[in-house]
Amino acid sequence: MEQEFTCRTDKGKRSFNWANVLGAFTAGGISNIYYPSTDRGASLTLSRSAIALAYGSVGGLVDEFWPDINRKLFHRKDKNSVAAQH
Repeated sequence: MEQEFTCRTDKGKRSFNWANVLGAFTAGGISNIYYPSTDRGASLTLSRSAIALAYGSVGGLVDEFWPDINRKLFHRKDKNSVAAQH
């Protein structure tokens, strides 16, 4: 979940992920154009941006743990581990 807000620099250190956060806020602001004037405003922009960042966090968790979930749910073994056993 941290990766939504931090990234690695070219030197390998952690830094604030300006591109992702500002991108979410920009998308939230642009989405105001498509809504009627009664459904626009700063609070709705912040809400939409927070939802986008939350979805990104959930997506990162799924990416991280999908191999384990897949193995547990579908009881499949990795082809490389099966070949190594024989």
